[in-house]
Amino acid sequence: MNKKLALAVSFALGLSACGSDDNSTTPPPVEPPPTINPVWEYVETGYMDMGQATLSGNINVAFDYMNEQVWKWIRGITKDSTQFCMNLPETVTHPCNTDVNGDGFVNALDANLAGVLNKQSDILSIDTAEIHKVLATNPDGLGAGTARPDIFKEGSLSAFDLLRYMVATRDDMKFIGEVITPDKSAYDTHEFTLGYDRNGNGDFTDEGEQSRNWHYRFTQSMGEAGLYRDHSGEISYTRMDNFLIKEEQRIRFQDTSTPFISRLHYIWQQEIEKLAANNGKVIVDNVYWKDDPENSIATNIEVKPHNLRSDVFQDGVITRMDLFLTLADMGHDFRLNWWPKLETGAIVNSFSLSRAPVLGKTIGLRSFTTKHSVISDVDGDLFFSDRMPGICNFDAETGRSDVINTPVAMTDCVQDFWSAFGIGGWFGNINNDLWTMPYGADFVELTKTDLNNAGYHSAGAKIDSISKHDIIEWDYNWRQNALADKGVKDEYINTDIVTLRSFKPATKQGENGKAPLLDETHFGWKVADCTQCHNDEKDPKGHGGYSWPVNAADGFNETQPYYCSTCHGNNGAPTGHGREARCFWCHSEDMLPKNHGEASARKLLKHEDNWINTITTRRKAGIDNNYYGFSDNHDEVLEGDEKGYGDRWVSSNNDYDFSKKFPDPFACGTCHQDIVKDN
Repeated sequence: MNKKLALAVSFALGLSACGSDDNSTTPPPVEPPPTINPVWEYVETGYMDMGQATLSGNINVAFDYMNEQVWKWIRGITKDSTQFCMNLPETVTHPCNTDVNGDGFVNALDANLAGVLNKQSDILSIDTAEIHKVLATNPDGLGAGTARPDIFKEGSLSAFDLLRYMVATRDDMKFIGEVITPDKSAYDTHEFTLGYDRNGNGDFTDEGEQSRNWHYRFTQSMGEAGLYRDHSGEISYTRMDNFLIKEEQRIRFQDTSTPFISRLHYIWQQEIEKLAANNGKVIVDNVYWKDDPENSIATNIEVKPHNLRSDVFQDGVITRMDLFLTLADMGHDFRLNWWPKLETGAIVNSFSLSRAPVLGKTIGLRSFTTKHSVISDVDGDLFFSDRMPGICNFDAETGRSDVINTPVAMTDCVQDFWSAFGIGGWFGNINNDLWTMPYGADFVELTKTDLNNAGYHSAGAKIDSISKHDIIEWDYNWRQNALADKGVKDEYINTDIVTLRSFKPATKQGENGKAPLLDETHFGWKVADCTQCHNDEKDPKGHGGYSWPVNAADGFNETQPYYCSTCHGNNGAPTGHGREARCFWCHSEDMLPKNHGEASARKLLKHEDNWINTITTRRKAGIDNNYYGFSDNHDEVLEGDEKGYGDRWVSSNNDYDFSKKFPDPFACGTCHQDIVKDN
């Protein structure tokens, strides 16, 4: 990149010295090319002008706890059901963890059949333009716009700023007394007492209506995939005024228990002490793979700011992605991809790790997730499973783990620390580039994460094992036969099993026989779907008057342009950017690939054909895991989000089907060869 910049400067300077011999004419000044942050060398999707972002669209807000009876009924139940599970309405007809419909699974449908429903609390959808308008007036003296201009650029806001807006616009909320600012706080954050007039009598002195224990939960934008939403949201130890809010998030403010706040304050204190002990340097003691914790990727790393998210954060703000960028500077093989709005409608607009040491690129339908903490033994401090309620192994009053004088009550532990996506606040569905890490950490753990829920739909291989160079056997009729097996469809369809793989296109250096390599002189140059012109309907037919060749050896019965590339080259397809699977996630709607046949179009997935609506679970009875499914094939369905998907327009390639002409990611990876980067 630096060489390209140098060449551009030299070329510009050369131009300024050429032209007319009339020395009376002063050549116009030449603007040097803009300085590009070298961090973009690690971004496989290429450089983008980030500009300066402004929070837009809507954001969803809720207050207080949600009584998640379905979760209680399904999970963590059998250790002490008298105290934990059966605190349910008398209308419940079956004990917890019962396979009510006898299908071998225990899930939300069984809870529903037993009479257990979640009652959704009020969720307000707020236009962020109104939030900007109100906060611009500095309604509480804490700042016009964000209260943390040392962290966020103008136009970006924190969860605390969102709370400020709610207080400024509601009669039933107010800050009681002075709000302690970060420079005066022992925890480097805004501390406050919130008055919440729940009974609406205008009196904020009623019992329980003033508290210093307010914190937040969050749910990221899920688009049309809201079926998997953890209703209460995920818990984060991140300070409220450090947490960036984004479009279509759900933020739930809660008056939490004293043990939760004690733990929160204890961890914040550890963070501040760690930073001080390292003389203001952000140090991560240990980075490792979860599967191999004994062999560290790196230790004692001083994390340097890279200002990748210059659109939302002030220069010098350190995020967790800065750790991986620092390691990349040191020679470790980390790379990033940009994820925009996804095919499901989920708004991401963030970077993800696309390559990491040891594992290499994201393999198939997997990605990387991370967690960090200044408490090295956090795994032992908080424990949950599907068959046990919560155990919080720290002191309820001090939050410390070494001396426990006051155990945390089970009800408080479950209420404040249990969520679908993690335990406590040390793991969460927050992208690394947006998760601030200004104090350092004792450890950062990387995990290889399955990105899909269609894990068993290939014949003899799991789809999550797909790599660009792997071969799998795939049954194109798996869904119809699975529906027949579940009794939703009447009859089975003959199997249609093929071998899915990526190929190597022919090149000048690697020609295949005497087949001509396509170049710019070809009338269909860069038109991916060669079958638009070359097909059995056209005369003369190809290859000596016979039908166009198909990859019959792999079980296909139609022409595939990416198979043609093995002899004729990739027809000018641009290079790829390191992502090996789920190309359709980003290349959808306004980013659909052009001239790729059926892969350039969307199709209607009917409600009754949607696998998620018809299978009753992701979780077998008696097996300890974190998945559960939904169904609306019964008249009695859950309130809230769990009513199943309706008819949906989806990409021709999706989580359940591959196009036969352009199976994603195999066809994509064949023609769009990855950029080779030097380490």
